[in-house]
Amino acid sequence: MKPDSRIRVTHHALPSEEERDKHKKHQVRAGYKSTGYSWPICSVPNPSTHPASYSRTRHSPKRLSKDHTLKSDPPKTTIDLLLTGFPGRTPRGWLGWSTVTLICQAGRALLFDTGGPGDRPALLASLQTKGLTPGDIDTIVLSHFHFDHAGNVELFPTAEILVHETTAVYAQEQTGKDLALLEWVTTTILAQPRVRLLRGEPEVWPGIQMIQTPGHTSGCVSLRLEQEQEVWVFAADAVKHREELSAGVAQAGFDLKASRNSIARIRRIADRVIPGHDVPLRVTPHGIEPEGQAHLEIMTTLTASVAKMATLDL
Repeated sequence: MKPDSRIRVTHHALPSEEERDKHKKHQVRAGYKSTGYSWPICSVPNPSTHPASYSRTRHSPKRLSKDHTLKSDPPKTTIDLLLTGFPGRTPRGWLGWSTVTLICQAGRALLFDTGGPGDRPALLASLQTKGLTPGDIDTIVLSHFHFDHAGNVELFPTAEILVHETTAVYAQEQTGKDLALLEWVTTTILAQPRVRLLRGEPEVWPGIQMIQTPGHTSGCVSLRLEQEQEVWVFAADAVKHREELSAGVAQAGFDLKASRNSIARIRRIADRVIPGHDVPLRVTPHGIEPEGQAHLEIMTTLTASVAKMATLDL
């Protein structure tokens, strides 16, 4: 798919989880299966330099509000994975390649997580392919404060930063104990006057809800939105990859019991899950289906005559 190809997403009001759980097995999963649509990432050789776009445009009729008056749907929203995560580590420790999502709505731009410091060249290049600069980002939502998710906040000096209060508490209490928390990241972000602390499970933008999904840390949050009768959950590290969603158990985390509960909740309410370190995953009656291949490329920085490159597809 060409970088400027975009399939747009139309949002609808979010039902309660009880309604979703009751009706999910009877839902019609419209559009994708019948059209034979496959995720663009299937044909992308390098997610870091060829970000995938996921959105679709469709006519959406107006809805009746509770007082039976006509009510317009939320603004149309486009979703792009600027960076796609990879489930990997090395003998030295964490690889830290996480997913960074761009959400645009009504002329505004939101980032869900920012990746790690090593992602900066690819992140800025991906933004440029969308015709955006760091100054165009209006809002950043952080799932948690680990270095591979919150390490590039400083690149976006004018963006409002939305942080759940439990995320902030965990970062303050566990810095120095949780090795993935960097003190300079935590203190720098929380000292910003543009940080806004949230509580509960509010809408951050129309049709986009922050939900609490603790376990990986006690303050992890995800984003939930609905479009075309399907619920998408941007899970970050509440679901790091396909095996955690399939098994219902996190491989590691601050509170494994809370992780199991969060994974179960996500699997119950979601039709599509965007994990923190894997390609998008589809929840079906038959199990979890990866929508594309997780791709890794590593090359040496030696001279071209002796340079070597390793690739891995999952």
